[in-house]
Amino acid sequence: MYIRRYTHYDHAACLNIFKSNCSHYFDASEQSYLEAWLTAQDNGMLVYESNLSEDFFVLEQEDKVVACGGFYLPRNNLIANMVWGMVHAAFHKQGFGTAMFAYRIEKIKELDTTRAIVLDTSQHTFRFFESFGFEKVKITADAYGEGLHRYDMILK
Repeated sequence: MYIRRYTHYDHAACLNIFKSNCSHYFDASEQSYLEAWLTAQDNGMLVYESNLSEDFFVLEQEDKVVACGGFYLPRNNLIANMVWGMVHAAFHKQGFGTAMFAYRIEKIKELDTTRAIVLDTSQHTFRFFESFGFEKVKITADAYGEGLHRYDMILK
C-alpha cells in the first residue's frame, strides 16, 4: 500500500472509484462536482478561491489506484474540510479507507494543529468516522439524493 499526491494521470481512476460507489454511497449527480475538483487539481488551481489550500491524494495497491481523498483549508475559517474520500467498491473492508483517512488527518495536523476537522458523509458511512472521534453535528434528509442523507461531522 502506497499513498501519494494525486496527479492528472489519476483522473480517470478517481472517476472510476466514484462510479463504483454509485448509487449506494454517492448519487450520480455528484459526479460533476468531483470532476470540477479533479480538473482544478489537474491544472494546479483552487476550486474555491476562498481556500488557502486544497490537497488530494491517492492510495495504490500493487500499482493500481484503489482509493482517493483530500481536504481543503479555508482562508478565513479555522477548519479543515475533508473531501472526496472513497475506496473502489471492489476493495472495501480491506483497511484502505482507514489508512487513507488517517493519512489525511496526519497531513492536516502537519499544516495546522489548531483547525477542527469537518466532513460530510451519508448514513452508510458515518459510523466509520465516529470510530475516529468525529461527532454528528447535523443530519439533512435526502441532501445528496433521494434516500441518501447528509451527516455533517466534526473532530475538535
